[in-house]
Amino acid sequence: MNLKPFKENNKKSKGIFIFTIASIFLLAFVYFASSFAVFEDIKDFTLINGNIPDPGDIILIYHSEDGSITNQVPSKNSNMVLDKSKSHCTNGVKLSWNNIEWKATLDHSEFNNTTGQRTKCDLWFREEKIADQITKLAGNADTKSIENIYGETVYDTDGTTVLCQNTLAYDHFQNLRYVDGNPCNYVSFNDELWRIIGVFEDNVKLVRNDSIGGYSWDTDKKGQGINQWGESEFIDDYVNSGTTYHTKGEKYTGADLMKLLNPGYEDYKEEVYNLGTFSEKVLVNNSLYWNRESGTCYTGYKNSSQDCDFSSTGMKNEFKKFIDKHLWNTGDSDYSELEAQQSYLNERRETIEKDYTDSYSDKLLRTATWEGYIGLIYSSDYRYALGGVNRIYSINANSSNYCQYNWMCKSSHEWTLTPHFNDDSGSLTASDSLSYSQCYNNAALVYPSLYLKSNVRILSGNGSSTNPYQIELVGEE
Repeated sequence: MNLKPFKENNKKSKGIFIFTIASIFLLAFVYFASSFAVFEDIKDFTLINGNIPDPGDIILIYHSEDGSITNQVPSKNSNMVLDKSKSHCTNGVKLSWNNIEWKATLDHSEFNNTTGQRTKCDLWFREEKIADQITKLAGNADTKSIENIYGETVYDTDGTTVLCQNTLAYDHFQNLRYVDGNPCNYVSFNDELWRIIGVFEDNVKLVRNDSIGGYSWDTDKKGQGINQWGESEFIDDYVNSGTTYHTKGEKYTGADLMKLLNPGYEDYKEEVYNLGTFSEKVLVNNSLYWNRESGTCYTGYKNSSQDCDFSSTGMKNEFKKFIDKHLWNTGDSDYSELEAQQSYLNERRETIEKDYTDSYSDKLLRTATWEGYIGLIYSSDYRYALGGVNRIYSINANSSNYCQYNWMCKSSHEWTLTPHFNDDSGSLTASDSLSYSQCYNNAALVYPSLYLKSNVRILSGNGSSTNPYQIELVGEE
């Protein structure tokens, strides 16, 4: 018997090897094709601050939220918007987006190609939200002009009667605001009319179109009230005319109006002053507006109160999920001889300087921010709402002469969130101009204000009072 050395049949192994090598080349081809050749869309961009010898050196790749990739930019009416936080280019090229021409703008001023590879720009698009939708009305979002931006005029069904105009303008801090006397900023919220103040980063700020009545900003047993909106504490004993009203270290729960508008104070009790005497502690200003309830509200000097009913004007449960728990600024300011820009900065100061040794001081530590749901307009909101042909001048003037160009002008005073800078018991008010009042005063009306969550979008409407914007939540609530 002849024995031969055993040899394995290598045909199968060779096939596996060849298949593996081919797969690697195929995957590599798909990757590079996906990264470059397939998505080479070189026509739809504007080049600034530099030149390139060959437009083919730039590759634009479009991504969507679902992870898909294409070489086609979404259409302008697709309800998509560029996600600036994720979009970028290689080789030091700066990417921005022109909403008017609906294409990318590439800035080559810092171009630096150290790899020898072509510039690749990844443009991520997501579903637009209300902040994006309003920004689109202003045209090119990269133009931060404080001059008026006159958008589309909205007409009645007759085609000639003007209902409103999309009049917007940026402030000095790149917040986009509705301005002038008749902007298209009405929105249906809480089954009633509210108005859009503007876009503040990813949030849109609203104010109720009608007041909920006149109530004290704050009042206390001494009389005038304290102009501190949020919680704080007393840094020393507060003694006045031999009477100790507060002691060092005592906690302060916040302004009476804040407790009326916001949740968390359902069990709040305090003494009220009626018919010349103080009562036992009773439920008062106890989150009544937030919970759409009736009860007792502060309305005047020395904790004076009266019955109040928000059963038809308070916040409905189904709309609370739209409201952002926001960080509000509570810096103090003046009402006269201040430019709008300075008013804005004063409200956002990091610390509030007070002379707590002064004999008139209430010894309460003032805080510069407050986190909550329902507030009031800022004094700077009122100033920056001015439009007209001389907007740059008029926003720095506190005059009723410009009321026809300011949709926030009213015949009666309304409270703002902004404390008066040199009066511990005063807060600023707005009507046909800015002024201030003692906090206990109920002559100033209350117009609740809030920030919408960033995941809200406009469904329909044109922003007029007869066809206000209808909104919905997108994604998680």
